Amino acid sequence: MFIKQRWYKFKKKRANRKNSHLHEWKADVMAYLEGYFQSDDPFIQTTKKAIREELNIPERSLDKVLKALKADNKIFFAVKSGRGGGIRLTSVKAIVLSLIQVKKERQEAYFANVAAFFEESLGFIKRVIEGVKSGLKQAKQLSLFEADIG
Repeated sequence: MFIKQRWYKFKKKRANRKNSHLHEWKADVMAYLEGYFQSDDPFIQTTKKAIREELNIPERSLDKVLKALKADNKIFFAVKSGRGGGIRLTSVKAIVLSLIQVKKERQEAYFANVAAFFEESLGFIKRVIEGVKSGLKQAKQLSLFEADIG
């Protein structure tokens, strides 16, 4: 019956606003880093000016965002001034993905060496090793529940 409606300012779309929020800039920078990710080299060597122009972000806002992302442990970056300088940055996610890839490559090389040493096919060696791994996992699980606690 007595409904009181108050005036409130509506939320504008980002395209219509003059300024952007910090979390929006963070998302833009992370998307930029993910767009340039390569498995062999997770680092990006560029200039701040190139990043500013591509993301259309002011200089001080970019500095603030980079410091905030570094404080959140989401990126690593190093700035080198002068001739031949620039910024070298990467996301922590890119580093982890490249480490996983390196481990897989080392595993493949190890499997290939074992197969060559024993003169067996690579597929056979992989099947045997994976079978042993799954058997060990099941043995560990059984031994955990066999303890006499009564």
